[in-house]
Amino acid sequence: MNQAQPPVPGSGRPIRPIWKRLHVRIVLLFLALLLVVQVVSLVAVRGVIETNAKRQIDAEFRSAEAILGQLIAQNAQKLAEGARLVSADFGFRSAVASDDQATILDALENQSGRIAATAALFTDKNQRMVASTVTDAAALLPLVQANLRRRADG
Repeated sequence: MNQAQPPVPGSGRPIRPIWKRLHVRIVLLFLALLLVVQVVSLVAVRGVIETNAKRQIDAEFRSAEAILGQLIAQNAQKLAEGARLVSADFGFRSAVASDDQATILDALENQSGRIAATAALFTDKNQRMVASTVTDAAALLPLVQANLRRRADG
């Protein structure tokens, strides 16, 4: 069933569909090759960019971690020095010697304000809570005890 194509006007030849023309096939082939090259390039470049971004983010996190560790250590050193100064203060020692919890709490609040501490606790020699400037001091007491044990061991 070979149906005859209508002839091209003035030439006597049949009209061929556009996709069967040689120049159209060549253009389509080059477009397909260009698309493949673009997709391969996109995948390769994206992979390289992602790898470099991950590497840079890891380096930034390590740097930030080191800086944060230094800041925390400096703050701990500052607070420890402040605590040593407070414990040597005659007024604070007098308040502790009074054995009055309200007086000790008042002195503790004053001294913690002087060294800009967000929390201050006072324990007896058996590490029992005597006074605290925070309402939930029971949660902080295990941290204080662990710190004291670590200092005693080291």
